[in-house]
Amino acid sequence: MKRMNVLGVVWLALCVSTVAYSEETWLSYRIPAQAESEVGYVGGDYKELTDFKPVGGLGLPKLVAADPRFGEVLGGRDVIVDKSRPDAVNWDVLWVDVNGNKRFEPGDRFELKSEDGRWWRAVVPVEFKGEDGPRLQHLQFGIYQGERYVAGPDGKAVPAPRRPEDKVSLYLQSAGYYFGKVKFGEKEHLLALVDANANGWFDDPPGPARVGDQILVDSDDSGKLGADYQHLEKLASVGKYIYVDGVYWGLSVAPDGSTITITRPQITMGRLHLEEAAAEITLSGTSGLFYLKKARADEPLLVPVGYYKVAEIKIARIAQDGAAWSLSSSNRGAVGVPHVSIRTNKEPILQAATPLTARANVRATSPQAYFDLALMGKDGLWYRIQAGESNPPNPPSLKLRTKSGSWEKEYKFQFG
Repeated sequence: MKRMNVLGVVWLALCVSTVAYSEETWLSYRIPAQAESEVGYVGGDYKELTDFKPVGGLGLPKLVAADPRFGEVLGGRDVIVDKSRPDAVNWDVLWVDVNGNKRFEPGDRFELKSEDGRWWRAVVPVEFKGEDGPRLQHLQFGIYQGERYVAGPDGKAVPAPRRPEDKVSLYLQSAGYYFGKVKFGEKEHLLALVDANANGWFDDPPGPARVGDQILVDSDDSGKLGADYQHLEKLASVGKYIYVDGVYWGLSVAPDGSTITITRPQITMGRLHLEEAAAEITLSGTSGLFYLKKARADEPLLVPVGYYKVAEIKIARIAQDGAAWSLSSSNRGAVGVPHVSIRTNKEPILQAATPLTARANVRATSPQAYFDLALMGKDGLWYRIQAGESNPPNPPSLKLRTKSGSWEKEYKFQFG
């Protein structure tokens, strides 16, 4: 693996002078069967439910389970996970204070359904109060009820009976999104706006410990909005600016997600110099989420002045046999990853990724054990290897052996 020494960052003040431009677009709201199938990863919020009942004047509904679970979401709305029958194995009933009136009503009860026996889900229309009155936003409540295993009579793993102390996790995601054709100067692209932190509002920029509300732009006009690790150029976030068609545009989003306004403001820019091996980088900050790719090895990147988290880096590699593959970081939304400040009085140096350290992680839940291999760079990011369709690099192997030596087996990790 070729060593990459540093990622150099140099600031140079530039101002982009533009003519006045402002275009407001009203967006439409869509609730698909599965939002992730259309716009990719939609983010969300995670809560741990407990057996502590909510305090205060909130009246509880008549509950069936002997061990219901309680929690709080969306800035103070209570939720309860219950069962439809006293002898039910799983929690399959959800209570949500949908209008925030601090009491449970018959319309606040929802049925949780599951396809795999572990995740139980319900789409809930939650009422939020905006400037123009109440509005409904659809959120998906997912309850994870992971199974615990014990050894059966024949020594094989079998599901264990549930215990009152078993954890129940609540995952909250946006079930719908806004979309529409938006003009960026002379060009027009399909755009989607997602409430990525599932708090009911669509204008949250990225923060030090959170992902901003997500924007998808069909920049290649393929008709597809989903952004994955192979198509990061379609991914942006709410912030001061959005980078589309090689231009930084001013961005304004209505809190309820109904409108988006594109402008051409005057922006103070800086130059970001990257080593040749790091050809692509994604920066995240209050200014926005920018996926940037060098056209030439010696060409600097222009970035609005500000403070950014290095959300992702993609490092190209050519093996000795000529096979092309890459290292891609996977730390979007993580805390403690590298940051860079582009300003007038400092020229920071961001340490490069390579060489990587391979760490084998082992989790044991008797009688089962789980193994995975993690690759960590010197920059603090975790990396995954993406290989081409042919001649991928040889992956490491895992060899297990009993203490007595009577049993031994080897497994191969996979790159892809």
